[in-house]
Amino acid sequence: MAVTFPDYYDFIATYQNDDDPSLKWRNTWTFFSGTAPVLGAGIVGALALFATTLIHSDASVVLFDVYNWARGRQTYPNGSPIISYPAADPGVADAHWTHLHTPYVPVGGEVVLRIDHPSTGPGKPGRNFIRALMGEADIQAVSGGPPISTILIANLQADLANALAFSGLSSYFHAGLGGQYLANVRYSKKNGVVGGASQIDGFSVIEVTTNKRTRKNKK
Repeated sequence: MAVTFPDYYDFIATYQNDDDPSLKWRNTWTFFSGTAPVLGAGIVGALALFATTLIHSDASVVLFDVYNWARGRQTYPNGSPIISYPAADPGVADAHWTHLHTPYVPVGGEVVLRIDHPSTGPGKPGRNFIRALMGEADIQAVSGGPPISTILIANLQADLANALAFSGLSSYFHAGLGGQYLANVRYSKKNGVVGGASQIDGFSVIEVTTNKRTRKNKK
C-alpha cells in the first residue's frame, strides 16, 4: 500500500543518449505546490529547464513526468503521472558549467556528481547523482581509489548557481514563489510513515562519486 502526502509532488526527468537510445537514466526532485502543477509553468517549467543544464549535447531529456508524492511497497513511482510530456530537449551543460573542460569527453555512466539538497528542517538532505555531466578531464583517481574532481568544488558550485539562475529554479528555494517550493519529505521505510517535510535551502555540490547505472528493483 502506498503512503501519500497531499500537495507534494515528484518531478522526474528521463534522459537518453542520442546515439544509443537504450541508455536511459533519471533524476527526481520533490516539490510542494498549493495548487495543481501545470505543464511548463511555475516550478514545473523551471525544473524542466534546469534538467537540460545537467547533460551535454550528446544526450537529451526525452520525458518529463510529475507524480503525486507516494512511497511504499509498490514500485516507485506509484500510480500514473498527473503530467507526462514526451520531449526531445538537448543538453546545454556546456553553456552553464563553464569550469568543465572542453571538449567534453564522456566517461563511464557510473561516474556522477553528487548534489545535496540541504533543508530548513531536521533530517538528512535529499540528493541527486548527476550522470553524464563530468568529462574525462574533469576527474582523476589513483589506482584502486575513487574518482575525485580536478575542478575546485567552489567553481562547480558557481556553475550550479549559473544553471539555477538560468532556469529560474533558484526562485523556488526557501518559501518559494507562487505557493510552490522545492522540498525534502521525511519518510521512514521501516515504519512506513511520513515524518513531515522541509523547504530546501539550496543545492550544494559535494564531490564526484560513483553510482550504479541500474538497480535490480527498477526503482
